[in-house]
Amino acid sequence: MSAMNSSTLSIKKEEEIERIDLDYLISDVLIIKAESVKDKKIFNYADYLEKQLLKIKNKQAVLE
Repeated sequence: MSAMNSSTLSIKKEEEIERIDLDYLISDVLIIKAESVKDKKIFNYADYLEKQLLKIKNKQAVLE
């Protein structure tokens, strides 16, 4: 088999893209927030994540 033929035979398979429900992510972050009321660092980070996810959900931001 020549080099040209072998290169044409290497066809990329389509990668499956996982679909993730944004509402479930927001729900998980709210649970983390509720569970970390006593830990200010975790609470503040969960609050930040919640705000960022809501921006994405409301189409005020996009993922890169």
